[in-house]
Amino acid sequence: MKLERVWSDEYQMECKRFQAGHYSMISSWYSDRGLPVPPSKYLPTTGFIVEDVACGFLFKTDSAFAILDAFVSNPKEKKTKRNNALDMITTLLLLEAKNAGYDLVKADTKHDVIKFRCIKHGFISTGKYYSYAKEI
Repeated sequence: MKLERVWSDEYQMECKRFQAGHYSMISSWYSDRGLPVPPSKYLPTTGFIVEDVACGFLFKTDSAFAILDAFVSNPKEKKTKRNNALDMITTLLLLEAKNAGYDLVKADTKHDVIKFRCIKHGFISTGKYYSYAKEI
């Protein structure tokens, strides 16, 4: 069953699948945070968003693991609301990965807030690494 939208009584918010029309919203969040805006072609088709609050994505691979990445939230929204939205998004992305047959989900970050969210959701640290990218 593919989840399209989910209401959380716990968080009192709705989370839905990221659509192309949400791109301008999240672009502004990246910009407002002084972060580079990822071109839409680099974002996967599997993502969840709490409109006006936060979003995150599941990068699917052709192996037994998937990657959580490209989390961003609206810096103008209250911290508690952003935190709740990101927890809800993380939970849904993990469920999506499990339903897609992945055995492992990984996340890389340099931000403590993401590190603590990973720990909260049961991830274990595999060490510190550098990440590199090259456009080809």
